[in-house]
Amino acid sequence: MQRDLSIVIVHYRTPDLLRRLLQSLQEAGLLGQTVVVDNGSPDFDPRTFREEFPAQFVCLPVNRGYSFAVNRGVERASGDPILLLNADVSITGGEIERLLRIWRGLPHPGALGPLHRNSQGVPQQTFGKHPTLWNEWRRKCLEKNLRRGNARAATRFEKTCRGTREVAWVSGSCLLIAREALQAAGPWDEDYFLYFEDMDWCLRAQKAGYRVYHTGEVSVLHEHGEAWRLPRKKHRFTTAKVSCVSFRSTGIPFGAMSYDCTCGWPRRGVSLPRINWHQRAGRCARPRPDRVSCM
Repeated sequence: MQRDLSIVIVHYRTPDLLRRLLQSLQEAGLLGQTVVVDNGSPDFDPRTFREEFPAQFVCLPVNRGYSFAVNRGVERASGDPILLLNADVSITGGEIERLLRIWRGLPHPGALGPLHRNSQGVPQQTFGKHPTLWNEWRRKCLEKNLRRGNARAATRFEKTCRGTREVAWVSGSCLLIAREALQAAGPWDEDYFLYFEDMDWCLRAQKAGYRVYHTGEVSVLHEHGEAWRLPRKKHRFTTAKVSCVSFRSTGIPFGAMSYDCTCGWPRRGVSLPRINWHQRAGRCARPRPDRVSCM
């Protein structure tokens, strides 16, 4: 295992999943290199975790978005490369070792993401092409079919996941990144509260001369959306379709995002009347804290 590796975990309202992940890292002897950032979970008690796991815990008073939590964790990480993990990801020491082995053989790596599967073993679409209207429409169609358990779509998608290849972006839920790439591309854009911040950063890293890869040789369990599954009365869930997002920092005019969102949206670009965004000088203002209840 590479001892220069640092691990940054972003947590929100899933203490059982966080405990499972930390136990796996403890078995691999990696807790001393791990930073856990709690993103303002109201019921999170770091003392119970500190007694059990010798990791570094950072507790943010309020949830200011996924990118904000990632940046706070990276500031406290000293290793290179850095493995970003969501608390709802399950990964073993052996899978991290295989990921690092692939990483060391890649030319000019800026980011590397593994294949994600849900608890039923169905692959998740956590990588893709440059965000154009056509590419995003195709991605959303495939994603919908995978969620519905379409066996034909899953088989076809599995074929595209074989081996390791260069892609435009990979998901930040389990992402190995180079510190050099972080310094060149800059920190994650905190104007994104949730969604598309990983896509934006990958595109900026490529613009800075680094390559982004996806590998199907390593797969991790990702229980996507567990932090959303909360009582409806306590959280103002709003389901909406995000029409377009402008990636101004990458020079790409528009990426169509027909995303079924339930708690937060990227805060750039064009909004629909149903979405209560307040645009200011071409950029969307931060949502009010009482209207944002999950990462």
